[in-house]
Amino acid sequence: MSVTEQIIQRVKTIKNPSILAEILSLISVECETDETYQLNSKERKSVLEGLKDADNGNVLSQTETDEMISKWLKERSSGR
Repeated sequence: MSVTEQIIQRVKTIKNPSILAEILSLISVECETDETYQLNSKERKSVLEGLKDADNGNVLSQTETDEMISKWLKERSSGR
């Protein structure tokens, strides 16, 4: 099954309208113009903090982040 088919199957099971709205918002961005996004000061500060964390070895593996995201999505889709 392709990634696209997997995504479609997962989306079909989501009942939470807030999550569906977020998904729509995310995929709508791809259809917009190729305009460069400008970070605001808060976003820039967060990015710089993240880079500093990475430089200091304060990082998570892909597996760890996948698990965190999966847990968060499950909690959100169940309405918690």
